[in-house]
Amino acid sequence: MTQRIRDLLDEAVSGIEPGTRDPVGAVVRRGRSRRRRTVLAGALAVLAVLGGGGLAARQLRPDPPPRLADTERALPRPHVVDGVVVVGALRLPVPAGWRAEAARPGKPCRDPATTILFVRADGKGCTTAAILIAVGPDRDFPPAYGVAFEQSDGGQMLLSAPIAFTLPGGEPAWLSERLDSDMMAPGRPEGYDYAEHVVLPWSLVAVTLKMDGPAAGRIISTMRSEPVEGGRLALPSNVTTAELTAPDTAGQISRERHGEITDRKKVAEIVRLLGRQKTVADTQACARPDQDALRVELRPPARVVELPAKGPLPRATSGITVVISLGDSCQEAVSSAGGRVRFDGDAVAELEKLFGIDG
Repeated sequence: MTQRIRDLLDEAVSGIEPGTRDPVGAVVRRGRSRRRRTVLAGALAVLAVLGGGGLAARQLRPDPPPRLADTERALPRPHVVDGVVVVGALRLPVPAGWRAEAARPGKPCRDPATTILFVRADGKGCTTAAILIAVGPDRDFPPAYGVAFEQSDGGQMLLSAPIAFTLPGGEPAWLSERLDSDMMAPGRPEGYDYAEHVVLPWSLVAVTLKMDGPAAGRIISTMRSEPVEGGRLALPSNVTTAELTAPDTAGQISRERHGEITDRKKVAEIVRLLGRQKTVADTQACARPDQDALRVELRPPARVVELPAKGPLPRATSGITVVISLGDSCQEAVSSAGGRVRFDGDAVAELEKLFGIDG
């Protein structure tokens, strides 16, 4: 990989705090294949059975998810209640024989193979465990496969949509890797760094599973979320750049299915199109891991952010992401800032037309 490509990758994930994840490793992936994600779909089928499609759980609180403008709200604090990790809307049972604890500066790691670790934003303390849980305003950066072209081709990098599904209770979740991929296959040599990133964008929570695909699937199948109605898409009020990455008929991403717009009039049309779609209730959410998806990036004007010498990094200013799941029986859009709407074939066609992409 040339230094130019690595610089582009680092720039693309600049909102992610160092020391908690491997941004480049999480982003650089092969073009997504259309073949069925059988292991992931199988692991998540339990969600449909136990949760009535993952969506029929009793409503526990009516409050809507935090909106984009609510930047000063308190971040969720991971804690354990009756053997279940509670953080944001996520509910993750602690496996039998495991412990869940917060990283503490100056204290060594304990039994990382059977620990759920709440990592610190400043990276202090232990950062090694089978399951890492991190929170923060930049944790809604959607994971993705990436396609990086050679430097002779301008070094352009395209990010696909993450693998999307719906947790029981209704919160969307985004995965960085197919559980049946070669990278997650069991039996790798000792020292191989497995990593599956599960992002709950509305809760600003990222769960990293340092284990192979089947083991990660078993953990994911136990996850639940506290029901929260999504409402209309939360979108930025000041967007200067819109970018769309769409899969081709083989499920892969390429420059031919990519568009980027800076014309303010067209950008405003795109935001209006996303904003006028009908909302999807928790009980009707349907995103599945075997679906292809569109990825829309909406970015505000670039500005210089001075990083503090100490303490957590400031809120990411790179805008938000809208992921649109595709399929005959389920087409819905989810904003990383909150909100879920139906997005039918006509809306997809109009969106691609605005970006100058042929259907």
